[in-house]
Amino acid sequence: MERLLIEFPKRSRRELETIDASMEYERWARQKVAALKRTAEKQRLELNQRVRDMLHQDVARIQAEVEQKLTALKQEAKSRQIKQQHGENLEKYEDKMRTIKALQELERKREEEAEQKRAEEFRAHASEAKSKADEYKQTKTRERVLKEQEEAEKELRAQEELKRKIDENKDKVELRDQAAREKIEKRVVDKANTAREKEEKKQRINELIEGYKFRPKVDADEERLAQATEAMKIRGTTEFDMGDNVALFKDYGYKVDELMKDLRFKMSTVLTV
Repeated sequence: MERLLIEFPKRSRRELETIDASMEYERWARQKVAALKRTAEKQRLELNQRVRDMLHQDVARIQAEVEQKLTALKQEAKSRQIKQQHGENLEKYEDKMRTIKALQELERKREEEAEQKRAEEFRAHASEAKSKADEYKQTKTRERVLKEQEEAEKELRAQEELKRKIDENKDKVELRDQAAREKIEKRVVDKANTAREKEEKKQRINELIEGYKFRPKVDADEERLAQATEAMKIRGTTEFDMGDNVALFKDYGYKVDELMKDLRFKMSTVLTV
């Protein structure tokens, strides 16, 4: 799979997975055919060896019998020294040899027929295996196509459902956005009014102080202003325990870093953008 990603970077992962599955199946089919060939070859060799052994045994037995009879005939011919009987025995020996040759030829034909039969069986088996492999590949392809169609239909339905919900809640979202904008504008105005009131109050205090006849004279202590207060010192030496992390009240809202978890806020943000 990594090699395919390197060789075909522009192809999608789904196409590469299909190619990888096809190559894996072809590799498996080649291995299966090779295993079948090895098994058939092994069986053929074993059968040939058995046939040869049987032929050798039969030929050796017949030759032994013939040689034994021939020896007997020769001894008898020598003892009797009868030419006619010797000729008859020689004719019998020739008949036996012709019989042996006929048997060998018959065995050879049987071996050729058996070899041809095994070859036909192997071809039939290979053809059947190939047809099954093609059928399996077509089945897998159909299943993959159906699965892709189901996923596409499911995604299309989800998009249509989301679009319908957005259309249904569009007016509500706009109202909430309008209310939120008005609230923000009000906060800005209130903040400006508060700042203005603080400035006016500070100005009145300064005017009153300037109007005092007798003002106290106090030396400024810059070091005291820069150093930590007693409360800050106590806070720095305080050790916190698990009791300080206890939540007394349950918080049903969202923090600043958790705003996008609110579906309403997320939807209003998307529609605003």
